[in-house]
Amino acid sequence: MGRFRKKDYIISFLFLLLSFVISITPVNGIIVPIIKSFFAALIGAVLLGTITNLIFPKKSRPTVEKKKL
Repeated sequence: MGRFRKKDYIISFLFLLLSFVISITPVNGIIVPIIKSFFAALIGAVLLGTITNLIFPKKSRPTVEKKKL
């Protein structure tokens, strides 16, 4: 996972967490639905972040070879 962009995972997590929390309307107790939303957003962010990293790979910079003296 080191070669993937962390920004994709963070953006996906925040978007999914916000959408899950907004969509719930608990009658009694708000802690359990928020915890479930947190874990669902975490799993979704891993999947969505991995997919976007595979579809849009990071462009690698050309390496500069050092001259030996």
